[in-house]
Amino acid sequence: MTDRPLIAIKNRGVITQVKGRIEEFSRLVSLGLAPGRKIKVHINDSIIIVEVDNSVLVLDRQLASKIMIGDQHED
Repeated sequence: MTDRPLIAIKNRGVITQVKGRIEEFSRLVSLGLAPGRKIKVHINDSIIIVEVDNSVLVLDRQLASKIMIGDQHED
C-alpha cells in the first residue's frame, strides 16, 4: 500500500496518518479524520470535500495535505 496526501487521491481511501502540529492533529481527529477511517474525497479547485462516516467536511488544501491516505481494498 502506497501512502499519498489526501489532496493527491481522487476517490476513496483509508487514513493511514495525520501529520502536523498537535493542534492540527487534535482538530482533524475530533472531526473524525483519524487513522483507520475510510473516506471518500471530492476535490473542487481550492477546497476538498471529504465524506467520513455520516459527515461531510470541507477542508482547505493546506489542512488536507496533512492527511495521508492508503488504498482502500474493500467496499
